[in-house]
Amino acid sequence: MLIYPVYRSIVVDSLGHSIAEHQAVLYVFCNHKDPKTKDAESIFASLLQQLFQNRPFVSKELDLLYRFHVRRRTRPNLSEWLHHLRTEIALYSSVFVVIDAMDEFSDVAGAREDLFTELKRLPPNVHLLVTARPLPTLESDIPDRSRVEILARDEDIRSYLEVRIPNESRLLRQVKSDPAFREMVISHVIGAAKGM
Repeated sequence: MLIYPVYRSIVVDSLGHSIAEHQAVLYVFCNHKDPKTKDAESIFASLLQQLFQNRPFVSKELDLLYRFHVRRRTRPNLSEWLHHLRTEIALYSSVFVVIDAMDEFSDVAGAREDLFTELKRLPPNVHLLVTARPLPTLESDIPDRSRVEILARDEDIRSYLEVRIPNESRLLRQVKSDPAFREMVISHVIGAAKGM
């Protein structure tokens, strides 16, 4: 499912509070400046790490993988991450994976398409939710999935700005004594946001 980012933290919190003992919620926020979300290996490593952090022990297989790579000062490759992720996922009845801001994930050399290919190959007990700004390349990467478009209404953006402006000292100084300028700033932001 492809939805847009307004309500992602609410979704993650809601899932986290409603899961049963043999279920898991995994979450990745893609940020083009963060090396931890620059490639598929990093995304799958993060998902695997979240799975085993929620358990009281680490499997022998995962411990061996860790020791192997520590001795050689290397990192596991994509196929190793995926193998161990699938093994760990099999221990759960359902795993909910939320990938937020997929539009921020690097698309160099088809990396985004490769990530989606591997996400689609995860076991059937994985339920995937991806948030992103609307991009044609993303829509073509996941054409067979449900899509929910969530847009902020102008009133919502106005309410947000009315609360935010008093907390931004530089902006507040500029608009405090000039209500017309304040309204112009708010109207400009609303127009530029186009529902984002």
